[in-house]
Amino acid sequence: ISIFFFTKFYFNQKISFFFFFCLFFSSLNLIRPVIHFSIFLTYPLIIWYLFKLKDKFSHRLICIVVLLTFYFLSIGTQILRSYNYDKSFIYTPQSGVHFFWVISCLSKKYGCGSRDMEVFRTLNERVQNEVNKIENPNLSQINKIRINIGKNFMLSEMEKGKLAFAALVSYAKLIFHSTFIEIFGAFKINASPLYFSGENNFFSKILHVSSNMLNNKFSGLYVVSVLVIILLRFLQVFGFYLTLQSVHLRMYGLIIMSIIFIILATGVGLGNPRYRSEAEPLLIIFSAIGIKSIIDKSKR
Repeated sequence: ISIFFFTKFYFNQKISFFFFFCLFFSSLNLIRPVIHFSIFLTYPLIIWYLFKLKDKFSHRLICIVVLLTFYFLSIGTQILRSYNYDKSFIYTPQSGVHFFWVISCLSKKYGCGSRDMEVFRTLNERVQNEVNKIENPNLSQINKIRINIGKNFMLSEMEKGKLAFAALVSYAKLIFHSTFIEIFGAFKINASPLYFSGENNFFSKILHVSSNMLNNKFSGLYVVSVLVIILLRFLQVFGFYLTLQSVHLRMYGLIIMSIIFIILATGVGLGNPRYRSEAEPLLIIFSAIGIKSIIDKSKR
């Protein structure tokens, strides 16, 4: 909804569309904490775009004030909620827990898939030992302990080469994995070849899935969907390239891509397609731009 209103504003230049964008986009801070990182990338791009508009300076200034006001109101709501709970000044206590899930994923050779629960339990035990030393610890203190213990574990107890490889593979899964893997599992559909462990032999797993394509229609559907996703990724890169080549679309493409980048950045180690789900509507926009260009060229 927020991107719909931003798109309407970008092409129609009506301030009312921009206000609705600010309202819905800032509301994401209440349900998807990672969006607050947009203040470092997306918001500066939007402000730069507003400064370049050929509109009254007062109109542009109002848009910037509204944009930042909605952002800080949403952030303030989150901080107030934590403060009301136990006097913590913290945006979200989830960051430390999420960090532990990431570490336990990166402890596996190919990322998640399956997490290393032994690592997860070890980290939690260390946190509990530190928390027990504090009288009445609040959310902020506990989260800070989690972050510090997680950092120390990664720096001193994880091999950097294996860590980088696990991160790279997990990102490949995040970007190219088909959501059918989630759907099959949720509905307990028989697609066992897909869940065959590749921890010891990754190529053996690929061979196992491929050889079962004809015998198991769900495996076949998964493989076809992955091939479609790969095709779409080429289209999306092409669509983004086209926006950079267009004076009219350049800022639109950069702003949309900045949101995609923020969403995908937190998927390191996890390799689960649901962590890119919020980015899908934005990726579809780039696909549409690429497809339109191909159609236009074929007509000529």
